[in-house]
Amino acid sequence: MDEKLYLITSKTLQSSLLKENLERELGRKIEPIIFNNFLELNDTCNINLMYVILDMEYIQGDMIKSYLNHMHEEGRKAKEILINNSRDINVSFILQFSNVVAVFFKDDCLDSINKGLGDVLSGRFSLSNELSQKIIEYYRENDLFSSRTFADLTCREEEILKLLLVGASNIQIAEQLFVSENTVKTHLHHVFKKIKVRNRLQALMWAKKYKFDGAV
Repeated sequence: MDEKLYLITSKTLQSSLLKENLERELGRKIEPIIFNNFLELNDTCNINLMYVILDMEYIQGDMIKSYLNHMHEEGRKAKEILINNSRDINVSFILQFSNVVAVFFKDDCLDSINKGLGDVLSGRFSLSNELSQKIIEYYRENDLFSSRTFADLTCREEEILKLLLVGASNIQIAEQLFVSENTVKTHLHHVFKKIKVRNRLQALMWAKKYKFDGAV
């Protein structure tokens, strides 16, 4: 089953046109939803099998704090796509969102957004080279990267890391390797600890910095 796509935005003509364009180009249904309604999604909605497109012109201030608290307290791991960002956005702001897979800016053309979202739906990240470099520099300046010690990873840990870097979810990794999801979580815990990162985006940046095989 395809993962569901939610677009958290305001009810405007612009957001309606964006939704229609994305649906037409991606061939996938997108459900627009206002912020409060998203927070009230019931437990029957598997948020771990969703993409959440966040319109950052709409989501501001306390809404951001509420969203982050909600995702943390509920233990939700939806893949997050940030759109309509300013070019001068602070890296530390982006990194508040622990499951970011794509970042788009206000001046990005629709073709660029469509291509990027297509990459995301194919299991890849969509981050500009400029933004990726800024994130790497941020991690380096804050001493958030370990040294290049590939030998510390077991063969299975390397295998799981490579699958993670192409966007596979824990469930998808488990299915491909014929192991349980809990086994995947245990391996990822060990991988993250060894390379000194906290989430998938940090793992991607670590792999880019050290040219780990499988980094996109």
